[in-house]
Amino acid sequence: MAMPEYNWKCTQKTCLVRDELLQHVNANSRRFGWHATNYTFLWGMTLEDGIKYRLGTFKPHSLVQSMTSLRIRDVSDVPTTFDARKEWPSYVHPILDQGNCGSSWALSTASVAADRLTLHSQGAYSDMLSAQQILDCDIDYKQKGCEGGHLDRAWWYMRTIGVVSEPCYPYNSAITQVRGKCSLPRYMMRLSATSCPSGSRGLKSPVYQVAPPYKISPNEKEIMKEIMENGPVQALMHVKEDFFLYKNGVYHHSLPADFLPPNRHKTGYHSVKILGWGTDYSTGKPLKYWLCANSWGLEWGERGYFRILRGVNESEIESFIIGVWGKVNGRELRRHNRRTSLRQRLRHSRRRLRHRRHLMRRWRS
Repeated sequence: MAMPEYNWKCTQKTCLVRDELLQHVNANSRRFGWHATNYTFLWGMTLEDGIKYRLGTFKPHSLVQSMTSLRIRDVSDVPTTFDARKEWPSYVHPILDQGNCGSSWALSTASVAADRLTLHSQGAYSDMLSAQQILDCDIDYKQKGCEGGHLDRAWWYMRTIGVVSEPCYPYNSAITQVRGKCSLPRYMMRLSATSCPSGSRGLKSPVYQVAPPYKISPNEKEIMKEIMENGPVQALMHVKEDFFLYKNGVYHHSLPADFLPPNRHKTGYHSVKILGWGTDYSTGKPLKYWLCANSWGLEWGERGYFRILRGVNESEIESFIIGVWGKVNGRELRRHNRRTSLRQRLRHSRRRLRHRRHLMRRWRS
């Protein structure tokens, strides 16, 4: 989805894109390990509006933050590099674009749930899930749509109600910049498949659900082990102003404390998907990083992805990590495996037939 352009003025307030900030990062890029750029879709937006419209995840309540973490004891076989896109090329869903709607809480939940459902079902479930449904219909307990939401409540909705596919209930808040009216009342969601509100005649979708989510230990190795064994995870991060301008490299916050007057400092919380890790040597020194998927479209960062310093809780990226198991229907999984097995047998038969024809042509010649 292409990012719409806005002409928001920032004459009296701190601009999101500022020359001195770009120069500060790029003049020290070798020391910092990353580069910044001037994104046209952020031009004219204030820092305050960037925090409000480009993030959207509320910091979890202290009771949620303090819940017991899942501990992984054996981390001896963790590799030095890992990329879920290469490990499971058909199972990881593409970059999303939230637009100017503070909906990262809904998009990151839908994206992680979709990846894990696809992975845990061995490809039987492969749909991208509807973030718009979560945004529109998860309206209890101080969820505020495009003005932000809580991750634990989004997962509660995924677990108890369930969501349909993205084609069934497509994301349009990037255009409207507001939460829409819920088009799938809860009584409709009790069905195993429901008619879609997207206007596509006859289109139906399964209702996808997950098991209760679990918090993962902030230990670096344990996060890595969780990703390589069970799939991408959801991460909360504390965003400061330089992150919006990230272009490439391994991000870490680069501004001195006195770069802005205290009364003009603005920060916010965001949620993203971690899907891998590695080490970058381009600056002459090793920089360990997490590979993350943002929800600002393909024009931002490294084709929608970014790398962030690993092992030091940079921007609180390791402080609140969530994993989940998808609810997989055993009958559907067996049906998928039979179809897959049949396709494999057909491919094998075709290869044998081609080989036999090739031998016959050689024999006749």
